Amino acid sequence: MSKYQSTLEKLNRELESLLTHLSSFPSEKLQERPAPGAWSVVEVMQHLMLAERLSVGYVRKKIQYPHGLKKPGLENRIRLLMLRFFLEVPIKFKAPAIVSEQKFSNDVDFDTLAKKWREIRVELGKLLDEIPPELEKTNIYKHAVAGRLTLAGMFRFFTGHFRRHRKQIERTLKAVGAGQTV
Repeated sequence: MSKYQSTLEKLNRELESLLTHLSSFPSEKLQERPAPGAWSVVEVMQHLMLAERLSVGYVRKKIQYPHGLKKPGLENRIRLLMLRFFLEVPIKFKAPAIVSEQKFSNDVDFDTLAKKWREIRVELGKLLDEIPPELEKTNIYKHAVAGRLTLAGMFRFFTGHFRRHRKQIERTLKAVGAGQTV
């Protein structure tokens, strides 16, 4: 699992960089929405955290019940390419209901969110140690839109998703007049 641990370490460095920077802003700026219907910084954080937490839970469940997990094929590669495309294009997409604004609050304290996000990442690290080698290259992960992917696909999603929303955080900070962006 060392290849996934190193990817997780890289993601954690990116997370710490973001959290360190965001900690310098007043709570009201992190909770301010740039426009009606748009997400605040803390709402974007909650969206990212929820996607990661649900992913950890799903993979943990599949470890316990691995029956029917298949090896990836051409269809898997196509889904991954499509997911990658959608994460990189500068077009706004509505989040799947399972990770949308109905699931979070705008009046959450930044420090509490940062702590919970770090805990999710610790759980992800523990999960990597629990995955049997024979399941590493199966479609053990299920993305809400792209469908079943491997662990490598899950980490590609996490990386692209984080970076996409980090740009959103930059735009949001600028729009609410928070000064220097991430």
